[in-house]
Amino acid sequence: TTTGDKMFQLLVALVTALLLHETTSFVLRSPTTSGTIGRHSSGGVTPLQQQLQAAADDSDQQQESTNQGLQSNGSGLFNRRDAMIASRNSAILLSTMLLKSQKAVATDGAGGIGSDPKHPIVILGGGGKCGKQCAKILASKGLYVLATTRDGRAVLEEDSPFVSYASCDLTKEAVVNQALSGASGVIFAASASGKKKGGVPRDVDYIGAMNTATACIQQKVPKLVLLSAGSVTRPTSKGFKSTNYFVKDIYGEKIMDYKIAGESAVRDLYAQKGGGKSGLAYTIIRPGGALNGRPSKGSTKLHLSQGDVYSSEISREDVSLATVEALLKGKGTDFVTFELNQIGGLTKSIASLDDLPSELVHAGAPTFSELLDGLVTDSDMKAKYPNIVNEFRGDIL
Repeated sequence: TTTGDKMFQLLVALVTALLLHETTSFVLRSPTTSGTIGRHSSGGVTPLQQQLQAAADDSDQQQESTNQGLQSNGSGLFNRRDAMIASRNSAILLSTMLLKSQKAVATDGAGGIGSDPKHPIVILGGGGKCGKQCAKILASKGLYVLATTRDGRAVLEEDSPFVSYASCDLTKEAVVNQALSGASGVIFAASASGKKKGGVPRDVDYIGAMNTATACIQQKVPKLVLLSAGSVTRPTSKGFKSTNYFVKDIYGEKIMDYKIAGESAVRDLYAQKGGGKSGLAYTIIRPGGALNGRPSKGSTKLHLSQGDVYSSEISREDVSLATVEALLKGKGTDFVTFELNQIGGLTKSIASLDDLPSELVHAGAPTFSELLDGLVTDSDMKAKYPNIVNEFRGDIL
């Protein structure tokens, strides 16, 4: 989070407190929402958002009212009632300025993705660690998010006027299709959590990914970002084998096989029905071993590559920051697949693999946006580097 973002959040909190103090209609909690603001079935506008929007639409009148409040009885003095009115109107005016500035950021920085509460960015797997992080990052940018889980629960510790919630069963194509209706972008951050919690690898990482791509194409969602895993095309690597072995009793059998099968299904669907002149695109990110609870190391400490050769660890926060950037960056991340690791501890997933050409390696970039510059599309990877791309699609039969 940048210093500017922190200052912005502080101002929003201050304005919200003033508005809540002065206006009894700002009800953030009620029995029908289980104490959670913004809990809607599909990206609806919360009461606070409606109040702020009304203020934005009437900013000139509020400014005039504020000026009048400071001129009590023509004497240059104002009583307590006038002071309260002036305070309230000043708060509304400030919230108006903040709302307008956030709209400008959303539109200018994201090409409209997430700038309209009716067309939010949908996060599938919003209850997971990366899903939560992505929701927080997007909300800090003033972008609207619909975070989905199997039960539709709220996932953030603090309420946000930019985040709403819905339930979504990834194994049911019709349900996914409905959840993505009106979405301006989609982040697939879901993964198997076991039979008791919500799904085995086949259901989530494979069928869920396939259902998501199908729905994105049907609903004409401009961009899908899919989180997968590093080493998924290297079934003889230690990373592939150990991941399958150590999580099988918790999440289910062959999670790595089903992840690459999910990736392959997404590419196939976009090749058949999306892409080209449709204006629809995907990005696939393969993070290294995720480090829970570790803070971001920043883009300068990260290694991005294409070809599934290198492996290391990486904090979930860095994965989430890169995921958000990939979604918002535009055409530069269309139809690409890349691995993301931290530079420290970087090794080859298989020692005998050749070094990658410089075109396929990006490291130490000053910003996440620059880290994602110059990526090679999946089709160009096959054409230019057939000896690097492994066509393994998973042993799922």
